[in-house]
Amino acid sequence: MLCLLLTTGAGILSAQTIWQETFTYADGTTTGANLNTANPAADWTAACATCLPGDWFEVRGNRMEGLDTNGPGTLTTEVIDISAYPAGVIFEVDLEELGTMEGCTAGCDFNCIDWVRIEYSLNGGPFVDWSSPLGGTCATAPTSAPDTYVVFDDFAPFTFSQTGIVGNTLQIRISVQSWAAAEQHFIDNIIVFLPVPAPVELFSFEANLVNQGTVALNWEVGVEENVQAYVVERRLAEETQFQPVGEVPAIGLPAYRYEDQVSGTGTAFYRLHILDFDGQFDYSSIVEVSLADRQAVEVFPQPATDQLHLRVAGASLTAAHILDLAGRMVATQEGTGAEEVSINLSELPAGLYLYELRSQGAAWKGRFIKE
Repeated sequence: MLCLLLTTGAGILSAQTIWQETFTYADGTTTGANLNTANPAADWTAACATCLPGDWFEVRGNRMEGLDTNGPGTLTTEVIDISAYPAGVIFEVDLEELGTMEGCTAGCDFNCIDWVRIEYSLNGGPFVDWSSPLGGTCATAPTSAPDTYVVFDDFAPFTFSQTGIVGNTLQIRISVQSWAAAEQHFIDNIIVFLPVPAPVELFSFEANLVNQGTVALNWEVGVEENVQAYVVERRLAEETQFQPVGEVPAIGLPAYRYEDQVSGTGTAFYRLHILDFDGQFDYSSIVEVSLADRQAVEVFPQPATDQLHLRVAGASLTAAHILDLAGRMVATQEGTGAEEVSINLSELPAGLYLYELRSQGAAWKGRFIKE
């Protein structure tokens, strides 16, 4: 059985790495070096038969990048031996996009969709699609290439994770598709690993712009075992690598906070680099925050009951999403371009939820309670 896990800012696993690729190659690389196994074949190959001059699907800035692929750009791993792990292994990959992606239009017309697809093959069998709450199946006429996707449309950086993979061999295919020169997909940190007990359970990790130039990072944890410190790492939108910006000692608290002083009006991405006393380390998933000076969000009523109203003065809201604390989308409402949008919560159980508002070029995130 395969179980789906989608992490969007929470979730830590210590692990025994079986196979990994971090794309530390020169720009333009389309074949991975043989570093993972004794298999003489390349670790991975990338192909983009539909790319035109000036488009690409190749390593750029130590990530696999797809720019205006005009059809599928596909990375295929070598055949990975997992026969020594009968309890199952885990596959993860970091995904990100830049630009305004188009989603599933009427009829899921193949030429009008930007997406990410991930497929797997066990024991040399046929490739099978994985999906996620951000994707789904496009199978309605007049689709010329129906498939199941992990992502349609725009998405925040996230880690796709699949657990419980059992077999003798595993091979992965990751495909991206976009149709404009301003649209880029990024693939990084592909890993197949065997989990071991985690030194700390990360319940939540979030970044919020508290005033112009100050980003507050907050995270909640369970019992800490052998954890030395949390290193806060940041990457700005124009940068390709995360850099450490601060360190918080692990002292047994249920929650921690770090404030980062940062300039600019673009987007900043953050992650936690968790250090153990024995020299091992883990990473959190990535969270993002816009550094633009943004209007405040009015959320009412508080707590909410059957309807939640979200208002941003002067904004033109295009969508509102409700997510549970695991990052799964549980409700959504398209905006009309007005500064207020309402979402029906009547079918949701009581509890703590996240909201995400979008307008052209801006986003707002926060929490609310549903009674």
